[in-house]
Amino acid sequence: MNVEKELKEIKIKLEAVEKSLQKDEKFEECNGLMWSNSIGEDLDWAQARQFAKDCRDGGFDDWRVPTISELQNVFDYEKGESKIKGWIAATYYWSATTRSGSTQNAWVRGQGSGYTYSNTKTLTEYAVRFVRPLK
Repeated sequence: MNVEKELKEIKIKLEAVEKSLQKDEKFEECNGLMWSNSIGEDLDWAQARQFAKDCRDGGFDDWRVPTISELQNVFDYEKGESKIKGWIAATYYWSATTRSGSTQNAWVRGQGSGYTYSNTKTLTEYAVRFVRPLK
């Protein structure tokens, strides 16, 4: 891994920690899952998965990238908005779901638009939110 990429990953992690520390509410509950309010931005799919794996919000170590169906289930189609506060409406979020028949692509979800599509896992223009089971 080159130094520039390592520095970018460190910067991303520090920004997420700063954002979560600035918020009074670090978590949201929706559809039986705990959602972290930490957001990683401008990540490729592998970075998003690693960022989730490294997340220790609330002292938990089982954070992960949500599946595409979990992302779809937090969108209230009647109201045209997310059921969870803090989502950046114009942002598209990575899912953990690989596109069937195309392992180089993963599903992405626009939480403001409700639009879902797949794109190459190497793009660095998407964000990620973390999810874990409620226990």
